Amino acid sequence: MTAPGVLLYLQLMHKLKPSHKLILFIAGFLAINAFVTFAAFRYLPYDQNKRYRLEEEFTQIEDTLNFLFIGNSHVNRGLEPDSIPNSWSFHGPTETAPYFYYRMRRVVKEMPQAAHYYVFPGEAGLAAFNPQPLIFMGDFWKDYFDFTELAEHTDQPFYYYGMGLKLQLFPYHQFPAAIMFLSDLQRERRNYKKYLKDTWADYDQFMKDTILNYMLDRHELIDALSTKTGLTYLHKMIDFAQEENLRLIFVKWPLQRIYIEEAKKRNFFTPKIEGKVDSLLRHSPNVRLIDYENAFDGNDTLFMDPHHLSEIGKARFSVMLRDTLSAIYEADFGVKP
Repeated sequence: MTAPGVLLYLQLMHKLKPSHKLILFIAGFLAINAFVTFAAFRYLPYDQNKRYRLEEEFTQIEDTLNFLFIGNSHVNRGLEPDSIPNSWSFHGPTETAPYFYYRMRRVVKEMPQAAHYYVFPGEAGLAAFNPQPLIFMGDFWKDYFDFTELAEHTDQPFYYYGMGLKLQLFPYHQFPAAIMFLSDLQRERRNYKKYLKDTWADYDQFMKDTILNYMLDRHELIDALSTKTGLTYLHKMIDFAQEENLRLIFVKWPLQRIYIEEAKKRNFFTPKIEGKVDSLLRHSPNVRLIDYENAFDGNDTLFMDPHHLSEIGKARFSVMLRDTLSAIYEADFGVKP
């Protein structure tokens, strides 16, 4: 706004009654909010975040997939995208059972014949509920989550009622690009990138301890812990699969034993909840569990960090998983995928 324009605006505001000023302020705020929410904000996330792109690309698939992966960073970093024939993957960092449930429910509702098998990560922590993806990607998830339903299954109902309302009214404050302005996250990211190497074998012991502690501290900070909420949503996943006659496969990705041991020391994984999770995955109808958790333990060249595979490990694991999934498909359908 030019200097004369500013002066004209100030003169106009000076002449208005207080009530008119208030009305003008509210009208201006609502106009700006509407523009940001329904115009610019709707176009920016597609270019800024991979989850929006995956969403739009997936809706263009016409044929039934053999395997639809719905997962977290293990699916993102630990699987060659073209290694599994006729498959597709959705993934986002730190996502667990509640996110998997709502994603699967949305897909089945819109595309009932989307896939023959729905494949999820099944390692320890599946029953965690970490609100970080909601906090930083709220506008994306508001189209999936039933926040009233979510509130009924947590010990913070008013928090999630409020979050759902807030996302309906003012979603733009959680635009993913805004993360770049959060100094604490940027500082953590820089620290991690500073030490980043190709494989876990490339680090000396000091670096390994530093990175392990950083990752554990970060997971503790974002509540990557077993919860009753996560367990409830695992039940909901399995119940929904039975209602819709869906085949679920849970895969325990390879992990370094040191990560599991240290996470247990911090009580990340409640033994009682993890025992129920394991029982559900092993004994529920329409559910298969593929356990590769210890497959690469002790081979540092196959890991990038304590719980993500290196490029070498990813390539090797993708072949292993492809062969296992192909055998399951052939056993069920009588033909190779």
